[in-house]
Amino acid sequence: MAVSAVTVSPEQARNPLWLYTRKFDLRFISLSVILVAAPYTIYLLLLRMETLLFPLTSVLGTTADDLSRNLVNASVALLVGGPHMYATWTRTGLDRDFAA
Repeated sequence: MAVSAVTVSPEQARNPLWLYTRKFDLRFISLSVILVAAPYTIYLLLLRMETLLFPLTSVLGTTADDLSRNLVNASVALLVGGPHMYATWTRTGLDRDFAA
């Protein structure tokens, strides 16, 4: 029979309401709120910069709204889903034994 032992800090033992510690949990929650709002905020800022985006939108034949949305979507996909998405693709797509 296997037995596992976990060391609990005195601070955790005194205050079981927090996942780790009060300071860590509040920092993690606060930064998560900021990170969740960041893509939408960046999208809104890009919409306000329509005059700066106009040369690029005219070359690409799109609108500032579409360009802003696609830039934010690509950035989120690259930063959040990228490591998993590209690791999975390279692991399966480039593996000759997997494709066979």
